[in-house]
Amino acid sequence: MTAPLLTATPSGDTLELRPGGSWTAANAAVLERLSSEVAPQLDRAGIVKIDMAEVRELDDVAFEHLTAYCEGVNDGMKDAGRSLPMWAVGFVPQPWNQRAVPRNPRVRRPR
Repeated sequence: MTAPLLTATPSGDTLELRPGGSWTAANAAVLERLSSEVAPQLDRAGIVKIDMAEVRELDDVAFEHLTAYCEGVNDGMKDAGRSLPMWAVGFVPQPWNQRAVPRNPRVRRPR
């Protein structure tokens, strides 16, 4: 098991999140702290990208957090509506689910 980490890199109105390590229940306290630390940046970001290439373990609890994240994105999009650029090009966002978040084929379930 490797220690979890979360890197947040802002670029313009985009925030790229790069979680890494073990995102498991055993690391719940660290994961809560990491998530809380990036929350203010999430509030200011117009676009959030997630690169899960460095996640090594993901358990059911982490999957539930991922589900809650997706539900939050959906609620935020519903509340905010489409931006002018979205409207101008006719883009209609589809609801997010766990498959919308990039998957890492190297992620394994903990034993």
